[in-house]
Amino acid sequence: MDTLNNPVQERDDDFCLGIVIPLKSEQVSKSWKLVYESLEKTLVSIGNQGSSKFRVCVVCHEVPPLSIFDSPWCDAVTIDVPAPDIAGKKPSEKQVLFEKDRTAKLEFGSNRLVEGGCTHIFALDADDLIHRDFVSTVEQYQHYQSLVFKYGYLNFQRYKLINKTSSFDLYCGSCCVVQASLLYMRLSDSTVKDFVFRLISHSSYAPTFKKLDISCFVPQSYLVMYMREHGENISAQRADLYQGNSWLKSFSEWLRRRLKRSKRFTTALVRSFAVSRDVKSQFGL
Repeated sequence: MDTLNNPVQERDDDFCLGIVIPLKSEQVSKSWKLVYESLEKTLVSIGNQGSSKFRVCVVCHEVPPLSIFDSPWCDAVTIDVPAPDIAGKKPSEKQVLFEKDRTAKLEFGSNRLVEGGCTHIFALDADDLIHRDFVSTVEQYQHYQSLVFKYGYLNFQRYKLINKTSSFDLYCGSCCVVQASLLYMRLSDSTVKDFVFRLISHSSYAPTFKKLDISCFVPQSYLVMYMREHGENISAQRADLYQGNSWLKSFSEWLRRRLKRSKRFTTALVRSFAVSRDVKSQFGL
């Protein structure tokens, strides 16, 4: 179904989608150049929109050298908090620190966009892409308190393959738009309000909104693209898996991952035949 909890349909001529993008710090990246080149692709996909009713706020510790920041719709701001201290940390500990950094940047940028007049907020990872009809679709269904994107693409950059998925929200955090009034909310069993993109995990948006009686629309179009396996995803901590292990355990883990990768490639290859050839241009690639 497209909808969860049908709202009264009202159109707001002042509609403006705020897109907030948290950028990983140069201090914790493996390749700063790869980080900002991936961001540039993301911004190009945004600039490729058929609608101009959007604003972008990139929140970072260091502003990358990109000319696209000269665009009137794009703003890069720095946040005055320390970058994550990941020295000597385990992968699970790094994950927690990266997530804390990500949500702090999302909150800072979201509030800035709302103060600037944005009526809706979309949290977009700095390496994911949106379809050229993304903003116009959100505008069309702006009367819903939220939109959750379950349909999208997985771009396996290592294999140069693209797959469709109807479970996008389970894979990627770039899957939810909320009205500005929903930036801070409480769960049914809590008396304390918190920032929505910190309070709810991306795989739980739709069921949580339904439980809280928040109107939600699920577009059937494939409007988002998750860029996988380029080395700067938060989950890319492969080198740490082998530290401190015996050679046999390390070899077993390496072999397991190789077999898993081989299976993933085969599956992605077969599924890629269902994707049209012009999908890249629709996302600014």
